[in-house]
Amino acid sequence: MDKLEREQLKKIYNTMPGAFFIYGAKTGEIYLANDALVHLWGCEDEASFLKMTDGTIKGMIHPDDYQIVLKQIALQSEEKDALTHVVCRRANSTEDQYMEGYGKLIHDDQRGDYYTVEVTKSYRNSEMLDSLTGLMNIRHFLDELSKKKAQLLENEDIEEHALVFFNFVNFKFFNASYGMEAGDKFLKNTAVLLEKIFDHSLVGRFSDDHFIVFTKKEHLKERLNSFYYDIMRTSYGGNVRLQAGIRYLSHNDVRVSPAIACDIMIFTSNSS
Repeated sequence: MDKLEREQLKKIYNTMPGAFFIYGAKTGEIYLANDALVHLWGCEDEASFLKMTDGTIKGMIHPDDYQIVLKQIALQSEEKDALTHVVCRRANSTEDQYMEGYGKLIHDDQRGDYYTVEVTKSYRNSEMLDSLTGLMNIRHFLDELSKKKAQLLENEDIEEHALVFFNFVNFKFFNASYGMEAGDKFLKNTAVLLEKIFDHSLVGRFSDDHFIVFTKKEHLKERLNSFYYDIMRTSYGGNVRLQAGIRYLSHNDVRVSPAIACDIMIFTSNSS
């Protein structure tokens, strides 16, 4: 992207009601950041923003979140014309300020592939998120589930949804065999896959090696199978045993808790 084209694009992006930036898909180099994005990162102008971030997307993101963000983007970009969505902390934030990014991969044979991204402040904060995976913690998940369920009951769409509980059996043995670092990496990968496969759903970490999802029941079996086989292809995936319990919701459900999903193990998937 040459200087003239960059300046022309910046004028256009500065007229848009939002914070935007463009970066190279392979290099991570920031090609353009509009004024709203620069100010969102606490900088006075683009020059100071580029200096602070070293002109790369890596410099924008909290070091502890960077690798998981890369994995989320890569997985979400596998499908043609897919939009990416990530939540992460800002690199220079003193109070763990979370940001949400909505991006799209643009294929360009002349300039090379690049992402265009819109960023907003996230409603989430460290008290709402699981510190290891970045998913909603169980407390926040239940709050969001309660709100969602009330909306669905009002619109009479509750029967189109299900609550799914995932459990990796004997995960303590996995940690003892391969180490806590390998265990943490496996759980992070699990979170990335859940958010990819169950997009537009509520996804949370219940505790330890337990995860919970509130999603539409349409194509649920196919998505469960996809998640299972993707997990098996990850590092150490063949060394875990996965169980999944499903609660199909109905108008008779006044209260739906994770405990119900734990008790009703309708779907069980075992690894060899």
